[in-house]
Amino acid sequence: MFRKFSVISFCTLALSLPGLAQAIIITPDSVTSDGNTVTTADNLINGSGLSGAGSILSQTHSDTFGSGGGTNWKGSASNAFPLPVTLTFAFSNTSLLDQIHLWNYSDPFGFRVARDVTRFNLALSADGVNYTEVLSNANLSASGVNAEAAQTFSFAATSAVSAQLTVVAQQNFSGFQIGGGPSGFEVGLGEVRFGGMAVPEPATAALLLSGVVGVAAGRRRARRIG
Repeated sequence: MFRKFSVISFCTLALSLPGLAQAIIITPDSVTSDGNTVTTADNLINGSGLSGAGSILSQTHSDTFGSGGGTNWKGSASNAFPLPVTLTFAFSNTSLLDQIHLWNYSDPFGFRVARDVTRFNLALSADGVNYTEVLSNANLSASGVNAEAAQTFSFAATSAVSAQLTVVAQQNFSGFQIGGGPSGFEVGLGEVRFGGMAVPEPATAALLLSGVVGVAAGRRRARRIG
């Protein structure tokens, strides 16, 4: 029975049954950009700008604008390197993802809202080569403040070892979205996390599945007795 029931199938079942599995926040192990960057893309996953009490999703992102260019990721200015810009996130283990959490560009000066991302696509890959789009032209709110809150986007649970976030539009001075046109400012983001669950090793999945089967059988017996 366990051989026929794949590890991924187990994780999908676990995410669909309340109380069976707790969704977790997943931090990618690495990130790269396909274009030149003003500040390192590692700022998107190192938590350097996050602060506040409670879970990470209740924390806000702020930019210090200190040495090294601050805590945001800033790509090249869109008038020199037009959008789209793609960020590729890699995970050390296969994960079953169903959410992405984004903190937009945080601005300590309050006027560089033009750097904020306003629309993006998200694609996931189970092998790091072939990608399937799970979000298209998703709208990200742009505030231009220096205490950006997390924005969460959900999609169908998908197994992945890597993810590609493609920025397709950013804000401009007048508050209108631009895609591929000049704004004079670099496009930027504060922080990125994913939601879902790590895929367990086959032996662990089999053990957990046996528990699921036992719980289900117990519930059936209880219903028959009741």
